[in-house]
Amino acid sequence: MKDILIKMQKYHSAGVREYWMVDPDAETVTRILYMPPTEDLPDGDMKMEIYPFSTSVPVGIFNDECVIDFNEIRERYAFMFNE
Repeated sequence: MKDILIKMQKYHSAGVREYWMVDPDAETVTRILYMPPTEDLPDGDMKMEIYPFSTSVPVGIFNDECVIDFNEIRERYAFMFNE
């Protein structure tokens, strides 16, 4: 809850444009994108999406042209967590 309620607000206030929360137990990545203010939304907007590790996660601040494959990361470093 600290990541969702406190950190998310602090990062947004500091001007962070994209925030990810990685849950290795649930094997999910929550991506939060802050949209800039527009005439219709003077305070901007926020978009939240949840991705499973089986799906590559697009990096919003790079117009989704860069992606992170958490499944590959999990497989590569599985030895660190399977003790």
